[in-house]
Amino acid sequence: MSKERLEEILKILPYSIRYAGELEELVSFAKEQAERVQELEKLIEKADEHAVRNGKEIMKLTDERNRIDFQNKRYRELLNKVAYEDIDFQQTVNIVRKELEGKE
Repeated sequence: MSKERLEEILKILPYSIRYAGELEELVSFAKEQAERVQELEKLIEKADEHAVRNGKEIMKLTDERNRIDFQNKRYRELLNKVAYEDIDFQQTVNIVRKELEGKE
């Protein structure tokens, strides 16, 4: 709260409050509260910045997980394909190599 705003508020206070002898306490309390509001606004701003940064990181990690899940599904399908065929090792290697080169 600006000093000017505080003075405006003090001017509109009833006479009994302004001259009751407790005005200094009221002014001090108001200043403390204004400072606290500024501190809290800074904390909120920092929290918002962290939330945005964390949100971007979560999106990036989710994309990476989806990519890995898709890749694992392909590998599982490929392993099932070669596991149940009656072929020798070299044929298996050729099938795996062909599949992986075609889809990477």
